Amino acid sequence: MGLVLGIETACDDTAAAVVDADFNVRSSVVWGQKQTHEAFNGVVPELAARRHAEVIMKVVEQALDEAGVGLSDISAVACNNQHGLIRSVVVGVSTARGLAVSQGLPLIPVHHVEAHIFSAIMTNPDLFNEHICLAVAGGHNALIHVHGMGDYEVIGRTLDDSAGEAFDKVGSYLGLPFPAGAQVDALARRGNPRAYAFPRPKLKDGTLNFSFSGLKTPVRMVAEKLQSQGGAPDVAASFERAVVDVLVAKTLAAAEQRGVTRVSVAGGVACNTLLREELPREAAQRGIAVTLTPPKLCTDNAAMVAGLAQYKLREGAQSTLDLDATPNAPLGRRGANYRPNQAG
Repeated sequence: MGLVLGIETACDDTAAAVVDADFNVRSSVVWGQKQTHEAFNGVVPELAARRHAEVIMKVVEQALDEAGVGLSDISAVACNNQHGLIRSVVVGVSTARGLAVSQGLPLIPVHHVEAHIFSAIMTNPDLFNEHICLAVAGGHNALIHVHGMGDYEVIGRTLDDSAGEAFDKVGSYLGLPFPAGAQVDALARRGNPRAYAFPRPKLKDGTLNFSFSGLKTPVRMVAEKLQSQGGAPDVAASFERAVVDVLVAKTLAAAEQRGVTRVSVAGGVACNTLLREELPREAAQRGIAVTLTPPKLCTDNAAMVAGLAQYKLREGAQSTLDLDATPNAPLGRRGANYRPNQAG
Protein backbone atom coordinates (compact mmCIF):
# COMPACT_ATOMS: atom_id res chain seq x y z
CA MET A 1 0.00 0.00 0.00
CA GLY A 2 1.44 3.35 -1.01
CA LEU A 3 0.97 7.00 -0.22
CA VAL A 4 -2.35 8.77 0.28
CA LEU A 5 -2.89 12.43 -0.53
CA GLY A 6 -5.45 13.95 1.84
CA ILE A 7 -7.44 17.16 1.31
CA GLU A 8 -9.40 19.02 4.00
CA THR A 9 -11.55 22.16 3.60
CA ALA A 10 -14.23 21.83 6.30
CA CYS A 11 -14.13 25.43 7.44
CA ASP A 12 -11.53 28.15 6.83
CA ASP A 13 -8.29 26.12 6.71
CA THR A 14 -7.14 24.80 3.36
CA ALA A 15 -5.09 21.68 4.04
CA ALA A 16 -3.29 18.92 2.16
CA ALA A 17 -1.06 16.14 3.44
CA VAL A 18 0.72 12.97 2.41
CA VAL A 19 0.63 9.94 4.75
CA ASP A 20 2.22 6.55 4.20
CA ALA A 21 0.86 3.08 4.97
CA ASP A 22 2.42 3.11 8.45
CA PHE A 23 0.57 6.35 9.26
CA ASN A 24 3.76 8.37 9.09
CA VAL A 25 3.01 11.95 8.08
CA ARG A 26 5.29 12.75 5.16
CA SER A 27 3.94 16.29 4.86
CA SER A 28 1.12 18.41 6.26
CA VAL A 29 0.36 21.86 4.91
CA VAL A 30 -2.33 24.14 6.35
CA TRP A 31 -3.13 27.52 4.83
CA GLY A 32 -5.22 29.63 7.21
CA GLN A 33 -7.58 32.52 6.54
CA LYS A 34 -7.20 34.47 9.78
CA GLN A 35 -6.80 37.86 8.10
CA THR A 36 -9.80 37.26 5.85
CA HIS A 37 -12.27 36.66 8.68
CA GLU A 38 -10.75 38.62 11.54
CA ALA A 39 -12.67 41.81 10.75
CA PHE A 40 -15.97 39.90 10.87
CA ASN A 41 -15.16 38.21 14.21
CA GLY A 42 -16.13 34.88 12.67
CA VAL A 43 -15.90 32.81 9.52
CA VAL A 44 -17.85 34.13 6.52
CA PRO A 45 -18.78 31.01 4.49
CA GLU A 46 -18.79 32.71 1.07
CA LEU A 47 -15.35 34.24 1.62
CA ALA A 48 -13.97 30.99 3.03
CA ALA A 49 -15.00 29.03 -0.05
CA ARG A 50 -13.55 31.67 -2.35
CA ARG A 51 -10.19 31.58 -0.58
CA HIS A 52 -10.14 27.76 -0.69
CA ALA A 53 -10.65 27.86 -4.45
CA GLU A 54 -7.85 30.38 -4.87
CA VAL A 55 -5.17 28.46 -2.99
CA ILE A 56 -6.06 24.79 -2.87
CA MET A 57 -3.89 23.63 -5.77
CA LYS A 58 -0.92 25.57 -4.36
CA VAL A 59 -1.44 23.84 -1.03
CA VAL A 60 -1.62 20.43 -2.71
CA GLU A 61 1.55 21.15 -4.67
CA GLN A 62 3.35 22.26 -1.51
CA ALA A 63 2.30 19.09 0.32
CA LEU A 64 3.64 16.95 -2.52
CA ASP A 65 6.88 18.96 -2.66
CA GLU A 66 7.46 18.72 1.09
CA ALA A 67 6.87 14.96 0.93
CA GLY A 68 9.35 14.74 -1.94
CA VAL A 69 6.87 13.02 -4.24
CA GLY A 70 4.74 13.72 -7.29
CA LEU A 71 1.18 12.77 -8.16
CA SER A 72 2.54 9.72 -9.94
CA ASP A 73 3.76 8.41 -6.56
CA ILE A 74 0.32 8.71 -4.93
CA SER A 75 -1.83 5.58 -4.59
CA ALA A 76 -5.12 7.23 -3.56
CA VAL A 77 -6.72 10.59 -2.88
CA ALA A 78 -8.89 11.25 0.17
CA CYS A 79 -11.07 14.17 1.22
CA ASN A 80 -13.53 15.20 3.89
CA ASN A 81 -16.96 15.25 2.30
CA GLN A 82 -19.17 14.77 5.37
CA HIS A 83 -18.78 17.71 7.74
CA GLY A 84 -18.34 21.47 7.52
CA LEU A 85 -19.47 24.53 5.61
CA ILE A 86 -21.13 23.34 2.40
CA ARG A 87 -19.35 25.75 0.06
CA SER A 88 -15.98 25.00 1.61
CA VAL A 89 -16.50 21.24 1.54
CA VAL A 90 -17.52 21.39 -2.13
CA VAL A 91 -14.17 22.97 -3.04
CA GLY A 92 -12.22 20.16 -1.38
CA VAL A 93 -14.40 17.42 -2.85
CA SER A 94 -14.23 18.89 -6.36
CA THR A 95 -10.45 19.19 -6.21
CA ALA A 96 -9.97 15.68 -4.87
CA ARG A 97 -12.33 14.22 -7.44
CA GLY A 98 -10.55 16.04 -10.26
CA LEU A 99 -7.14 14.80 -9.15
CA ALA A 100 -8.39 11.23 -8.71
CA VAL A 101 -10.04 11.12 -12.13
CA SER A 102 -7.11 12.74 -13.94
CA GLN A 103 -4.60 10.35 -12.38
CA GLY A 104 -6.78 7.23 -12.38
CA LEU A 105 -6.59 6.98 -8.58
CA PRO A 106 -9.08 5.72 -6.00
CA LEU A 107 -11.02 8.46 -4.21
CA ILE A 108 -11.74 7.76 -0.53
CA PRO A 109 -14.45 9.75 1.32
CA VAL A 110 -13.80 10.68 4.95
CA HIS A 111 -15.94 12.16 7.73
CA HIS A 112 -14.22 15.17 9.32
CA VAL A 113 -15.20 14.20 12.89
CA GLU A 114 -14.13 10.58 12.37
CA ALA A 115 -10.81 11.93 11.09
CA HIS A 116 -10.42 13.87 14.35
CA ILE A 117 -11.11 10.66 16.28
CA PHE A 118 -8.47 8.92 14.16
CA SER A 119 -5.91 11.69 14.79
CA ALA A 120 -5.39 10.26 18.29
CA ILE A 121 -5.37 6.66 17.06
CA MET A 122 -2.57 7.47 14.61
CA THR A 123 -0.19 7.94 17.54
CA ASN A 124 -1.58 5.22 19.85
CA PRO A 125 -2.53 1.87 18.26
CA ASP A 126 -4.24 0.81 21.52
CA LEU A 127 -7.06 3.15 20.54
CA PHE A 128 -8.05 0.93 17.64
CA ASN A 129 -9.92 -0.82 20.42
CA GLU A 130 -12.76 0.46 22.59
CA HIS A 131 -12.34 3.91 24.18
CA ILE A 132 -14.08 7.21 24.91
CA CYS A 133 -13.19 10.16 22.68
CA LEU A 134 -13.79 13.75 23.73
CA ALA A 135 -14.12 15.46 20.35
CA VAL A 136 -14.03 19.16 21.17
CA ALA A 137 -13.59 22.00 18.70
CA GLY A 138 -15.30 25.06 17.30
CA GLY A 139 -17.85 23.18 15.23
CA HIS A 140 -18.55 20.19 17.46
CA ASN A 141 -18.38 19.14 21.11
CA ALA A 142 -19.20 15.51 21.81
CA LEU A 143 -18.37 12.49 23.92
CA ILE A 144 -18.13 9.49 21.65
CA HIS A 145 -18.01 5.86 22.76
CA VAL A 146 -15.71 4.31 20.17
CA HIS A 147 -16.68 0.64 20.14
CA GLY A 148 -14.29 0.09 17.24
CA MET A 149 -13.29 1.78 13.99
CA GLY A 150 -16.43 2.94 12.22
CA ASP A 151 -18.63 2.03 15.19
CA TYR A 152 -19.42 5.20 17.14
CA GLU A 153 -22.03 5.97 19.76
CA VAL A 154 -22.51 9.60 20.76
CA ILE A 155 -23.25 9.53 24.48
CA GLY A 156 -22.94 13.26 25.15
CA ARG A 157 -23.13 16.38 23.01
CA THR A 158 -23.37 20.11 23.39
CA LEU A 159 -26.93 21.38 23.50
CA ASP A 160 -25.93 24.80 22.19
CA ASP A 161 -22.43 26.26 21.81
CA SER A 162 -19.29 24.16 21.61
CA ALA A 163 -16.34 24.89 23.88
CA GLY A 164 -14.43 26.24 20.89
CA GLU A 165 -17.21 28.70 20.10
CA ALA A 166 -17.23 29.85 23.71
CA PHE A 167 -13.46 30.44 23.67
CA ASP A 168 -13.76 32.56 20.53
CA LYS A 169 -16.67 34.58 21.91
CA VAL A 170 -14.97 35.24 25.24
CA GLY A 171 -11.86 36.25 23.33
CA SER A 172 -13.90 38.91 21.55
CA TYR A 173 -15.19 40.20 24.92
CA LEU A 174 -11.56 40.62 25.96
CA GLY A 175 -10.59 42.41 22.75
CA LEU A 176 -8.70 39.50 21.23
CA PRO A 177 -8.80 38.93 17.46
CA PHE A 178 -10.62 35.95 15.95
CA PRO A 179 -9.96 33.04 16.26
CA ALA A 180 -9.20 33.54 19.93
CA GLY A 181 -8.85 30.08 21.49
CA ALA A 182 -5.06 29.98 21.63
CA GLN A 183 -4.89 33.62 22.74
CA VAL A 184 -7.35 33.08 25.60
CA ASP A 185 -5.24 30.09 26.62
CA ALA A 186 -2.05 32.18 26.63
CA LEU A 187 -3.75 35.04 28.51
CA ALA A 188 -5.10 32.61 31.11
CA ARG A 189 -1.58 31.47 31.96
CA ARG A 190 -1.03 34.90 33.56
CA GLY A 191 -4.31 34.98 35.48
CA ASN A 192 -5.91 33.67 38.65
CA PRO A 193 -8.42 30.91 37.84
CA ARG A 194 -10.22 31.56 41.14
CA ALA A 195 -10.68 35.29 40.63
CA TYR A 196 -14.27 34.84 39.40
CA ALA A 197 -16.75 32.11 40.31
CA PHE A 198 -18.17 31.52 36.83
CA PRO A 199 -20.81 28.79 36.52
CA ARG A 200 -20.05 25.23 35.41
CA PRO A 201 -23.09 24.57 33.18
CA LYS A 202 -24.65 21.08 33.50
CA LEU A 203 -21.76 19.91 35.64
CA LYS A 204 -24.01 18.03 38.07
CA ASP A 205 -27.13 17.41 35.99
CA GLY A 206 -26.53 13.66 35.75
CA THR A 207 -26.11 13.67 31.96
CA LEU A 208 -23.07 13.62 29.70
CA ASN A 209 -24.26 16.63 27.70
CA PHE A 210 -22.64 20.05 27.57
CA SER A 211 -23.93 23.62 27.45
CA PHE A 212 -21.69 26.66 27.23
CA SER A 213 -24.06 29.40 26.10
CA GLY A 214 -24.99 30.25 29.70
CA LEU A 215 -21.35 30.67 30.65
CA LYS A 216 -20.71 33.40 28.11
CA THR A 217 -23.16 35.92 29.64
CA PRO A 218 -21.56 36.23 33.11
CA VAL A 219 -18.12 36.39 31.49
CA ARG A 220 -19.29 39.18 29.18
CA MET A 221 -20.75 41.13 32.10
CA VAL A 222 -17.47 40.95 34.00
CA ALA A 223 -15.42 41.80 30.91
CA GLU A 224 -17.54 44.89 30.22
CA LYS A 225 -16.83 46.20 33.73
CA LEU A 226 -13.06 45.89 33.46
CA GLN A 227 -11.41 49.27 33.88
CA SER A 228 -8.35 48.17 31.95
CA GLN A 229 -6.93 45.17 30.17
CA GLY A 230 -4.91 44.49 33.29
CA GLY A 231 -7.77 42.39 34.63
CA ALA A 232 -8.23 40.34 31.47
CA PRO A 233 -5.91 37.48 32.49
CA ASP A 234 -8.04 36.75 35.57
CA VAL A 235 -11.21 36.67 33.46
CA ALA A 236 -9.57 34.38 30.90
CA ALA A 237 -8.19 32.05 33.58
CA SER A 238 -11.48 31.83 35.47
CA PHE A 239 -13.44 31.18 32.27
CA GLU A 240 -10.96 28.57 31.05
CA ARG A 241 -11.08 26.82 34.43
CA ALA A 242 -14.87 26.60 34.28
CA VAL A 243 -14.83 25.07 30.80
CA VAL A 244 -12.06 22.60 31.59
CA ASP A 245 -13.72 21.53 34.84
CA VAL A 246 -16.82 20.56 32.86
CA LEU A 247 -14.91 18.83 30.05
CA VAL A 248 -12.82 16.79 32.49
CA ALA A 249 -15.71 15.81 34.75
CA LYS A 250 -18.00 14.75 31.90
CA THR A 251 -15.26 12.81 30.09
CA LEU A 252 -14.26 10.82 33.16
CA ALA A 253 -17.90 10.22 34.05
CA ALA A 254 -18.44 8.81 30.56
CA ALA A 255 -15.50 6.43 30.93
CA GLU A 256 -16.67 5.23 34.33
CA GLN A 257 -20.29 4.81 33.28
CA ARG A 258 -19.24 2.76 30.26
CA GLY A 259 -16.57 0.77 32.10
CA VAL A 260 -13.87 1.98 29.70
CA THR A 261 -10.28 2.56 30.78
CA ARG A 262 -8.99 4.49 27.76
CA VAL A 263 -9.80 8.06 26.79
CA SER A 264 -8.65 10.22 23.90
CA VAL A 265 -9.03 13.94 23.26
CA ALA A 266 -9.19 15.35 19.73
CA GLY A 267 -10.12 18.59 17.98
CA GLY A 268 -8.88 22.16 18.20
CA VAL A 269 -9.67 22.64 21.91
CA ALA A 270 -7.50 19.58 22.62
CA CYS A 271 -4.57 22.01 22.26
CA ASN A 272 -5.67 23.85 25.41
CA THR A 273 -2.90 23.85 27.99
CA LEU A 274 -5.07 23.44 31.09
CA LEU A 275 -7.10 20.61 29.56
CA ARG A 276 -3.89 18.79 28.62
CA GLU A 277 -2.69 19.12 32.21
CA GLU A 278 -5.87 18.41 34.14
CA LEU A 279 -7.45 15.50 32.29
CA PRO A 280 -4.43 13.14 32.52
CA ARG A 281 -3.91 14.10 36.17
CA GLU A 282 -7.53 13.45 37.17
CA ALA A 283 -7.76 10.33 35.01
CA ALA A 284 -4.64 8.75 36.52
CA GLN A 285 -6.30 8.88 39.95
CA ARG A 286 -9.10 6.71 38.56
CA GLY A 287 -6.96 4.26 36.62
CA ILE A 288 -7.91 5.72 33.24
CA ALA A 289 -5.30 6.17 30.51
CA VAL A 290 -5.48 9.35 28.43
CA THR A 291 -4.17 9.88 24.90
CA LEU A 292 -3.81 13.54 23.94
CA THR A 293 -3.70 14.13 20.20
CA PRO A 294 -0.43 15.87 19.21
CA PRO A 295 -1.13 19.62 18.82
CA LYS A 296 -0.21 19.60 15.12
CA LEU A 297 -3.03 17.09 14.53
CA CYS A 298 -5.61 18.77 16.80
CA THR A 299 -6.66 21.69 14.64
CA ASP A 300 -8.11 21.07 11.17
CA ASN A 301 -5.54 19.32 9.01
CA ALA A 302 -5.37 16.86 6.14
CA ALA A 303 -2.96 14.39 7.76
CA MET A 304 -5.83 12.95 9.80
CA VAL A 305 -7.88 12.65 6.59
CA ALA A 306 -5.10 10.82 4.74
CA GLY A 307 -4.38 8.64 7.78
CA LEU A 308 -8.00 7.56 8.12
CA ALA A 309 -8.11 6.87 4.39
CA GLN A 310 -5.07 4.59 4.74
CA TYR A 311 -6.98 2.60 7.35
CA LYS A 312 -10.08 2.47 5.16
CA LEU A 313 -8.04 1.21 2.22
CA ARG A 314 -6.51 -1.45 4.44
CA GLU A 315 -10.04 -2.53 5.35
CA GLY A 316 -11.08 -2.75 1.70
CA ALA A 317 -12.65 0.65 1.04
CA GLN A 318 -13.67 1.19 -2.58
CA SER A 319 -13.20 4.24 -4.76
CA THR A 320 -16.14 6.64 -4.98
CA LEU A 321 -15.54 8.88 -7.99
CA ASP A 322 -19.11 10.21 -7.98
CA LEU A 323 -18.57 11.59 -4.48
CA ASP A 324 -20.88 14.39 -3.27
CA ALA A 325 -20.46 16.89 -0.44
CA THR A 326 -22.85 16.01 2.40
CA PRO A 327 -21.91 18.29 5.31
CA ASN A 328 -22.91 17.32 8.84
CA ALA A 329 -23.67 13.74 7.87
CA PRO A 330 -24.25 11.26 10.71
CA LEU A 331 -21.14 9.56 12.05
CA GLY A 332 -20.16 5.94 11.43
CA ARG A 333 -22.29 2.92 10.60
CA ARG A 334 -24.63 3.63 13.53
CA GLY A 335 -25.46 6.99 11.96
CA ALA A 336 -24.61 8.77 15.21
CA ASN A 337 -25.75 12.38 15.55
CA TYR A 338 -23.32 14.75 17.22
CA ARG A 339 -24.62 18.25 16.52
CA PRO A 340 -27.04 20.26 18.69
CA ASN A 341 -29.75 20.50 16.04
CA GLN A 342 -29.68 16.73 15.68
CA ALA A 343 -30.17 16.00 19.36
CA GLY A 344 -33.90 15.26 18.90
